Amino acid sequence: MRWLGAHGVDLTLNIHSSIALDDPQLALAESTAGGTLFETGCTEGLCRVWDWSSEAQAESNFVLQQPLERQGVSFFWLDWCCDDSYVSMPGLTPDAWIGHLYAQQMLDEGERGFVLARIGSSNGNPQREYPAGPWSDHTSAIAFTGDAWGTWSTLADEVALTPDEASVGEPYVSDDVGSYLGPPPGGQDPPDLYDRWVQFGTFSPILRLHSNDENRLPWQFPQPVQGIAEDFLRLRQALVPYTYTLAAQAHRTGLPMAQPLYLEYPGQPDAYAFPEEYLYGRDVLVAPVTESGNVAQTTLWLPPGRWIDYFTGATLTGPGTTTVSDPLSRMPVFVRAGGIVPEDLATTTGVGHNPLELQVFSGADGSFDLYGDTGTGLGYNRGQSTTTPITDAVGVGGDSSVVTVGPAHGHYPGAPRARAYRVEMVDVTAPSTVRVDGRVLGPQAPGSGSPGWSYEASTATLVVDTPMLPTSGAVTVTATGAGAVDRSEPATTPS
Repeated sequence: MRWLGAHGVDLTLNIHSSIALDDPQLALAESTAGGTLFETGCTEGLCRVWDWSSEAQAESNFVLQQPLERQGVSFFWLDWCCDDSYVSMPGLTPDAWIGHLYAQQMLDEGERGFVLARIGSSNGNPQREYPAGPWSDHTSAIAFTGDAWGTWSTLADEVALTPDEASVGEPYVSDDVGSYLGPPPGGQDPPDLYDRWVQFGTFSPILRLHSNDENRLPWQFPQPVQGIAEDFLRLRQALVPYTYTLAAQAHRTGLPMAQPLYLEYPGQPDAYAFPEEYLYGRDVLVAPVTESGNVAQTTLWLPPGRWIDYFTGATLTGPGTTTVSDPLSRMPVFVRAGGIVPEDLATTTGVGHNPLELQVFSGADGSFDLYGDTGTGLGYNRGQSTTTPITDAVGVGGDSSVVTVGPAHGHYPGAPRARAYRVEMVDVTAPSTVRVDGRVLGPQAPGSGSPGWSYEASTATLVVDTPMLPTSGAVTVTATGAGAVDRSEPATTPS
């Protein structure tokens, strides 16, 4: 199956570790293991399984899977629920040991060593009694939430579990998106539930659609949910520059990608009272919808300061609680004033020169250090990466906005040497003059993509498109007269 991770779309393979007696590769597996594989009953009938504490048996498994890696499998989804592979050596926790072996195998192949791993199960077999549990491994394995029932309460539990797991050292939590267990009632899960589930996945460390029923795929739901879900999947892809940077920060610092509010605001009592809210990075607040309805009412807590609705541009001030209304086409996501959200514009427009969009949210100074590397391989451990500082400053008197993209520090194979930028300043007044590196930029028709600027009065948004510019130097966009404005939430109608 394919799934959307922090760096876009990756190919992963779900594995129930066993080999059927009629498998054409059984002879190779037995030969490599020295004829020691154990015969048992598996999901599809009789099979043979591995003792992972035997070096020969573990090697037997990897001999079978190495060709799959060469065919493009990025990593493996280790599903221990249904077959009887085991670890016999006393003192080894199977989940951690198996995850370690798979991670080491990926490293040996020159790839990044992590896997999706389920909690262990002995299946009642006394040869396979071992301690296991959801916290058995924090080093190589990405935790995932098992097989979800298609209910609103399950979605709410997953939403709350994501920052909870993050707080104990699981920064890349992978939730089931779209449910899995049981046949959908009436042939299909409720469309609004599916839509809200995909929205949650869009603003979470890993978006992993998971289903045992073909009626749970995005394109099999009726409109408008089908189109809305597809739009959010496209948004997830566009957010890759932002999400990938959060993943790099988690790797470097240990701070989770989805942070409980109390990590940032330990002195605020309400930061502990809203478990279904989290910060997705320092400046983005997410409160996924977990109740039914074509228009959902969500009560959330806003931390101190000015916050801007990512989807509508409405401005609110915290600290305090508020209730927002969101149709199926949007969800409660707020960006701190001064926040910068980089997005890959080519994923939504198809523009050939791959501009980088910088959504800049008005009202305060802000910064974001954009991370980049090849997305695969181990070069980042040898310094093959870039960091590009981006700042947003309010001009003297508050009547102008200045966005500066600094030179890229570092290098990796394939790093862009030049780039066009689309700077989207949210909630500002119409400018009198726009300059790029001191040169006056003229107005252009909205959506043209040519160097120039346009202003949308109905959304108070200034869009500046720059020409292709070298990434080795700084780029400064100055919008004189573009001061911050406050806006109310628009009237809400069902999608």
